[in-house]
Amino acid sequence: MYYCNENGQLTTGASSESLVYNWDGKLRSATKAGAKINLKYDPYGNRIYKKSGSTKRKYIVDITGDLSAIRVADLPAIRVAS
Repeated sequence: MYYCNENGQLTTGASSESLVYNWDGKLRSATKAGAKINLKYDPYGNRIYKKSGSTKRKYIVDITGDLSAIRVADLPAIRVAS
């Protein structure tokens, strides 16, 4: 059985998937079989961050429109010397 929220967006699927949306209707997180994905967006609705397990990605958006695609940068662990 599938369930939708008041906006018609899928929130729970047949295999116990769980989907959560932000105030603007963008997917904020998805969970299935213990695996979780978290997403973040900028004020313009562009995805800027994704975390899936231990993998984190930052999406760099070209606000001038000169790039043909959104560029993705993996976030390595940064160690600060004290």
